[in-house]
Amino acid sequence: MKTLKRCLAVLLTCMTILAATVPVAARASDQIFRYYLNATHIGGGTIAIEFSVSAVDTMNHLGAESITVMERTSFGWELVEEYEASDPKMSTYDLHYHGDTIYYYGDVETEYLIGITIFAEDYSGGYDSRSKTFTVYT
Repeated sequence: MKTLKRCLAVLLTCMTILAATVPVAARASDQIFRYYLNATHIGGGTIAIEFSVSAVDTMNHLGAESITVMERTSFGWELVEEYEASDPKMSTYDLHYHGDTIYYYGDVETEYLIGITIFAEDYSGGYDSRSKTFTVYT
């Protein structure tokens, strides 16, 4: 009985350790652990552009590298707004997470193409990014 209790204790300890460990395959990369990108019409001509990036460790620099807003015109897609990592709310330094929502105030009944790129750069120069494009009709 004593041996059975010890075996169960060891088994439960191993299961707890394995459950708390995230396999490398679950990561997006060596720098990026998880990320979220979305662009949604929230009323009138306003578009909420959401992003977040969680790094595997504290990063030198991370956040949104760029957000582009293009408007459909009779001549095709026209760039109407562009945000860069150096702009307010876009990125941060020396943290393992950054996320925010950028609001674009466009025109009603207009089609927009929103491009979002997030990134993470570690202290040894390792870098990775992920991008997604959304079509939003206001």
